[in-house]
Amino acid sequence: MVITMNNNDSGDLFPKYNFLARTEPAVIRNLTVTEITTSSVSLSWIEPLGNSSFYRVEWTNGSRDMNTTTNETAFNVPELTAGVKYTFRVTAVAGDEMTEGKNISVSLFTKPEVIRNLTVTEITTSSVSLSWIEPLGNSSFYRVEWTNGSRDMNTTTNVTAFNVTELTAGVKYTFRVTAVAGDNITEGKAQEKALFTSKPFHWNGRVRSSFFFGIKSVIQWCVLLPKCTFLACTEPEVIRNLSVSEITTSSVSLSWIEPLGNRSFYRVEWTGGSRDMNTTTNETALNVTELTAGVKYTFRVTAVAGDEMTEGKNISVSLFTKPEVIRNLTVTEITTSSVFLNWTEPFGNRSFFRIEWTDGNTSGSQNTPETSFNVTALTPGVQYFFTVTAVAGDNTTVGQSKTVSKYTKPAVVRNLFVSEITTSSVYLNWTQPEGNSFFYRVKWTGASISQNVPKTFTTITGLTAGVQYIFTVSAVAGDNTTVGEDSQIITLTRPQSVIRLIEAGITTTSVTLVWFQPESKPGYTFRVEVTNQSVTTNTTMKTITGVQSGSNYTTNITGLQSGSNYTFTVTTLTGDGTMATPVTHCRLVSHVFVLMLVSCVSMSRSVAVRVEDYEAYYKRQKADSNCGFAEEFEDLKPVGTAQAKTSAMAMENKSKNRYNNVLPYESSRVKLSIHGSPFDDYINSNYIPGYNSRKEFIAAQGPLPVTVNEFWRMIWEKNVQTLVMLTRCNEQGRVKCEKYWPSETKHFQNITVTTTSEIPLEDWTIRDFDVKNVRTAETRSVRHFHFTAWPDHGVPETTELLINFRHLVREHMDQYSRHSPTVVHCSAGVGRTGTFIAIDRLIFQIERDSMVDVYGTIHDLRMHRPLMVQTEDQYLFLNQCAIDIIRSRTGTNVDLIYQNTAALTIYENVEPRKDTAKNGYHNT
Repeated sequence: MVITMNNNDSGDLFPKYNFLARTEPAVIRNLTVTEITTSSVSLSWIEPLGNSSFYRVEWTNGSRDMNTTTNETAFNVPELTAGVKYTFRVTAVAGDEMTEGKNISVSLFTKPEVIRNLTVTEITTSSVSLSWIEPLGNSSFYRVEWTNGSRDMNTTTNVTAFNVTELTAGVKYTFRVTAVAGDNITEGKAQEKALFTSKPFHWNGRVRSSFFFGIKSVIQWCVLLPKCTFLACTEPEVIRNLSVSEITTSSVSLSWIEPLGNRSFYRVEWTGGSRDMNTTTNETALNVTELTAGVKYTFRVTAVAGDEMTEGKNISVSLFTKPEVIRNLTVTEITTSSVFLNWTEPFGNRSFFRIEWTDGNTSGSQNTPETSFNVTALTPGVQYFFTVTAVAGDNTTVGQSKTVSKYTKPAVVRNLFVSEITTSSVYLNWTQPEGNSFFYRVKWTGASISQNVPKTFTTITGLTAGVQYIFTVSAVAGDNTTVGEDSQIITLTRPQSVIRLIEAGITTTSVTLVWFQPESKPGYTFRVEVTNQSVTTNTTMKTITGVQSGSNYTTNITGLQSGSNYTFTVTTLTGDGTMATPVTHCRLVSHVFVLMLVSCVSMSRSVAVRVEDYEAYYKRQKADSNCGFAEEFEDLKPVGTAQAKTSAMAMENKSKNRYNNVLPYESSRVKLSIHGSPFDDYINSNYIPGYNSRKEFIAAQGPLPVTVNEFWRMIWEKNVQTLVMLTRCNEQGRVKCEKYWPSETKHFQNITVTTTSEIPLEDWTIRDFDVKNVRTAETRSVRHFHFTAWPDHGVPETTELLINFRHLVREHMDQYSRHSPTVVHCSAGVGRTGTFIAIDRLIFQIERDSMVDVYGTIHDLRMHRPLMVQTEDQYLFLNQCAIDIIRSRTGTNVDLIYQNTAALTIYENVEPRKDTAKNGYHNT
């Protein structure tokens, strides 16, 4: 109640008072807060029951009191401080503007201001670090909230920074930071719209200028908004296992494994040093194309988040593209030991070139920065493969190779020499050059073509007698094109032998010789040898030009001794001393009337006869029973017998001889090695000249039981590979030869012999032996040709059989015995042995010289071993062989086809020969 007093100025002793009183207004009803902001609070209420004049609104923050009045039942209290606790009281006031009812109060916090400068200080694949400035006004703490759209998380903090962890890589998150007032409830409102449009706030792991512009715009928004929201994506994880699956000259194929967590796509960047390129892909592989060959590139692959800006850490790989293939690889020069290569630069880049070469067994390599290279230290005559490859700057990445194959030049053949010269042929022999060669090209002056030879020897036929030839031999490589340098030799063919050597007159002290020369060539001279057979080694020689009368020559030999046997030998000479086969004539010089006794001496006693004249000569000699073949053979009896036989007659060697009348001459005997006794070198054998070599054969007696060891030692020491046997071990109950070969294996002192095969045929048997030296363990192959069809007496019924057998043996000799002698034996090693060797020489004479000289051939054989061609039947048989061979060549003898059918057919039945030196077999 309000009491009002009125003073009366009437001057009464007791003044007069008037009292005006009002009752208190009732309390307002339902005081509520309709809105709270950072700086204002809107209040509303319902008027109280009864009357009131107006309302007094008061508020305090504990330190400052404020009030105002209003006639309305609502009021917005402005200019408050954000985040501060205020107490608001509303009181109804009566009409006297003094009387108040009871107040109604409410306490609350204004909303805190929005935080300032919300920034992201660090983003990783699983965390985001936030920081901010505290808002204007007051706040108690901060609520940090984040969501990835499907899961919401929050926490509180009292400081102005927070590291949000355990996030998923590459996911888009919305972060909200709100200031909370002291009641732990009141907080600023989030205003998300402004921040969603503020893309510069999206963090990409690097500070960008646009980011700061984004901060400014946020601050402007924060002035208006009570709550700040920051939208950011975490960095995706690093991709895994970046690898290069293919590199070409212009592309690189990259592949990788998805990173842990999320990502939107991948950014692939590459640089070649001066130019940067990039692209994006949703796949985990990319083929980067349009690159330059041989260039170093760095490739970076980065996972990018869903905001298309936030990137994880990149993974990089550096590599070179393959260089291009080189161009125009050529060989400009080839020698025996080097090949010069040249090429053109490849397109693109390269660091250097790698040159590699191989011959299949050995190889080499070298690097060079140049576009040419000389490969040295090669082997002559060998095929090499040369490969050139461009290499990139990492010394590892190589381009496609370019290869060329070439043979080096073969080296020069060595030791070219002439071992046999005839009137129409020259036998050349040489040592193979160092390195390899496929065959040899032989040329000679006057020839329009060359001869290709697979071996290191050849016989050049069809030459002119007595002519100087220049022979060149060069090795040819396996490509049939690359040829080595020539090796050259100059020689004269042998002049033709004199023919029809006869005496035109004879006295007690002189002989006039007459002979004929088939070709009257200037420069020919003749050597005349006169040997007194009655006096050992009494020989005189003189060289004459000869007194020519038409086609014949004469000379008078004087100073002879009456009653002595003389041998006269006339040999044709050329200007360089080359000799023809000597022609010999023997005569007894006695007294004048002897001339009548030897009236049978005539031109028919010719030694060397032309092939075309031989049939007439043969018929004439065969018909003449007095001065025909019989006397020719008789004249051969003393030939060579005056020679010494010292070793054969030594007491220590007598037991080694089968027959006392067949003893080897000292000058031509085969000598073995000496192991203790000086007599160890003796064996009953002689070297015998063949058509191709002066030591082409060894004529030996059939081994005795005491000489079998020496026989096999001779086979080994003389490197014999062809062995011919012309007798059976027993004939007519007599032992003709010891069986010196085993059925299987047998030891002969330091030699072991194994029979590896035996093929018995109708007329001969062929065996193969492995002959091993026990000391050196070396093994050689020997083929044994055993002729079993020779009758006990006489000679074979036809010439065909022995000629075919000779052809069989000769084929083996030509293949395996070019550089070693062939051993031929029967029982004594003279009769059948001499006949076989003579057939071989006669066939060569006929085929190569177009001459037949049975007498001269036997004479030559007997100068090396006594009794060669032992019987007159054998001598006649040889002349029959000669006529049959000539007839077979002219087609008049259809029975003798020795070169084409019989021998070859038989020979094909022989098993392949085992060549132990090459660990294989050869068809022979």
